[in-house]
Amino acid sequence: MVFAVAAEAQRAVVFGFASDRGDKVRGELVDALEAQGELELVPVTAYRKAAKKHRGKLVKVAAALSLDVIVTGVVKRSELELKLLDGRGRTFFAREVPLKGGRLGREASKLAKSIASATSPAREAEPREDAPPPRPAREEPEAESLVAEAQRDEPEPREESREAAAYNARELPSVSVEVEAPAAERERIQREELLESHTYVEARPEKERRAAGRPGGKLVTLALARTNTWRSYCLRPKVSSCKEYDQLETKPQGAFADVKPGEPYGGFALLVSTFPLRFVDGPLSGLGLHGEYARGFSSVRVTAEQNGTPLEKLIVSQDQAFGASAVYRHHVDLFSDAPFYGQARAGFLSRTFDGGDDPVLKLPATHRTYAALGADIGVSPFSWLNLEAGFTYLPKSHAGDDGLRAAGGRGGGLSFEAAAFGTLWRQFGYSVRFRWTRFDDLATGDGGGAAQESYADIVWGLTASL
Repeated sequence: MVFAVAAEAQRAVVFGFASDRGDKVRGELVDALEAQGELELVPVTAYRKAAKKHRGKLVKVAAALSLDVIVTGVVKRSELELKLLDGRGRTFFAREVPLKGGRLGREASKLAKSIASATSPAREAEPREDAPPPRPAREEPEAESLVAEAQRDEPEPREESREAAAYNARELPSVSVEVEAPAAERERIQREELLESHTYVEARPEKERRAAGRPGGKLVTLALARTNTWRSYCLRPKVSSCKEYDQLETKPQGAFADVKPGEPYGGFALLVSTFPLRFVDGPLSGLGLHGEYARGFSSVRVTAEQNGTPLEKLIVSQDQAFGASAVYRHHVDLFSDAPFYGQARAGFLSRTFDGGDDPVLKLPATHRTYAALGADIGVSPFSWLNLEAGFTYLPKSHAGDDGLRAAGGRGGGLSFEAAAFGTLWRQFGYSVRFRWTRFDDLATGDGGGAAQESYADIVWGLTASL
């Protein structure tokens, strides 16, 4: 005999998996189940509300939400131990799924198919023709019925002495305990007490999980950092580059400067990034903003001669940089084990080195403000380690050197950056960045020449995310 019934989608909730850092493994499975569409997933927020209303009793919560399937699991070093429970907390499916690099990868879609097959109502409604007829269901007898059945065939008790009656009355409770709670009944009671106590691993809402799984894609990330900077600068008159000037046998006369990178000077930096649309489904979730401000303090002892008198002075200069950009980030699962992302940036960058306050003894000063166009690629193998590399193109604008700017000079630049950052504890983490930037100025008119300026910055500090 074969018969079928109209099958509706089973309703399921996926609890958080124990030891699943960042909700990554559970996230892969949820995405695979949603893509397959065989199960109707109940949001964890809805389960939490119902559990609070029914005081965490699983049977009542399942009935209120019409839950058919409850997915639980434990993430271990190389595998996921998955279990499916019905609305009364009974396990009807269990499987150990291998993990690669702490992720499901391609196994996610296979596992989703197995779960859909195991929970299919059509499978329960279509018994095989050669299957034996089902055994009639028998309810577990209550304690009173078991006691009654055990005493039904006993002979009528004889009159007992007062001492014997007291003895038997004392022993009866121990007999009734054995009858009332056989092994199967004790297991059932323990199972329901465990599940009804609401002791599952809390899972984050789906939109929050997806946004949190994006490397650096937090709502707001703040960084307070220390900076170490090496600066070099050269200015040569009536040539197109410093190298050309150095190769000439007869040197042209004019403004000349040479600053070699020695010991780095220190400073501080503030960085902020935000992805305000991170909870929005669709491509708009990748839109963000980034801003930064940095200030360094350079101390250089300069010796010069004025009117035949040697002068020596400590020059303190300030190096100030700030910028802002709009960011668009897109994630790609190339190998599943480590999410990759690429991002494009467009904004502006300003950097000023004042050279000191002394009108006679001072370092060469520059003032630059450019448009900035950039791109980055990143990979996130672990929550505590994200790697990123990128470049920034600074289109030609006015020259940074004041003298060359007055001569009609123009300049531009290019910057390369590498970074490592991650989460150390809760919402707090670290960030280490290396950035190399070079500017080239050129003025071909009277009083013109060439200038080249470069900065090597290490920016390292702590981050906090919301």
